[in-house]
Amino acid sequence: TETPTTTLVSDYDISEAIKREEAMIMANHLPWFDRTVLSLYLDGWSMAQISRESGINVSVLYESISKSKNKLRYVISKRTNQK
Repeated sequence: TETPTTTLVSDYDISEAIKREEAMIMANHLPWFDRTVLSLYLDGWSMAQISRESGINVSVLYESISKSKNKLRYVISKRTNQK
């Protein structure tokens, strides 16, 4: 029988997990649609996949991601300037 492969804690990239978690916390500043698109994108979905599954034009999805990135950059800069 085959043994399932497991990820050891020492092999896990915790910094990447922290970055993703911070992005999702900051995503609470986004409207529902933009937050959902960003969440799917961060989960590894391509814009083409999201478009196919949802029926939403890929250009709308790219615009949403672009707006989300700009809003998150703004929130990050505000947080950085407060420290």
